[in-house]
Amino acid sequence: MPSVETSLRLLDKASTSSLAFFPDRLVVESTDYVDFATFQELTRRGVEAIDKLGGPVAVERIGLRYINEIRVPGRIADTRDWTEWVAPALVGIGEVAGAWPVTTLQGVLQYKVGTDRHLIFRYAALPDGSVIGDAPLRRTRAGSGPVFVVDLDCFWQPADGQLPDFVADQVMECVTELHEPIEEAFLYVITERLKDEVLRKEAR
Repeated sequence: MPSVETSLRLLDKASTSSLAFFPDRLVVESTDYVDFATFQELTRRGVEAIDKLGGPVAVERIGLRYINEIRVPGRIADTRDWTEWVAPALVGIGEVAGAWPVTTLQGVLQYKVGTDRHLIFRYAALPDGSVIGDAPLRRTRAGSGPVFVVDLDCFWQPADGQLPDFVADQVMECVTELHEPIEEAFLYVITERLKDEVLRKEAR
């Protein structure tokens, strides 16, 4: 029989944020993202809880991942219609086959953003659906219709296999530093129209 992984998941009252403790990792998740400072504080609580219990002896990987589903009020009949909402460079490849409508577009890039630090940038223009499930966390803004997905995964992992000691403050410092290339990439992706007509309204 396959082994069952033991874990402890702590949820907030709305079931939109959680701390999940596994034998070999801590996973912090939120479907109701307010800002990085709020998420950072939630992460700190999890890291400090592990530290108080004695903590692991070393750190193998630290990662920060944002999955954004962008939906807009305008009509999207072709992936190239996203040009007014996201960076044109992301959808320009659709011109390769001429005037035929492009129904789906996907891409992935990997950047080296520092010593032992990488950013994986995935994006997709999809005609419908969602890449984010509704369990175990509840979604606050489920939608339907065309969606542009921006998936930013930034992580630190030592290439030489030399694992540093677990020190809570150093873990949190790394989390903060990993957020910087993610923020830079996301700000490149979004246009002023998306900020004005969608993001600022959602933030109210």
